[in-house]
Amino acid sequence: MINSEAGKGTTVTFTLKLGKSAIAENGKVAVEILKNESFPLVFMDVQMPVMDGLTATKIIRNELAYEGIIIGLSANAFQVDEDNGLNAGMDYYLSKPVKMKKN
Repeated sequence: MINSEAGKGTTVTFTLKLGKSAIAENGKVAVEILKNESFPLVFMDVQMPVMDGLTATKIIRNELAYEGIIIGLSANAFQVDEDNGLNAGMDYYLSKPVKMKKN
């Protein structure tokens, strides 16, 4: 699941599934998607409207018993931010923007 800012400041969630994707506008919708579909990898933006990524991650881990990988994404790069993400149940935490190296 990828949560990233797009367009006019709207936050969206992209959920990847072996070449397919589902889109959620916020953490609450992301939880609903994961109630009905199984995805091996979630990219979760920490800052989202309606339900933030930390709250969504806690629900996904504790109530849905999701065992896949959750990678947190945030513009906040302090150690406390990473610790909050990991304590919520994220497996990894990346600071945005994420830059890809070209080979």
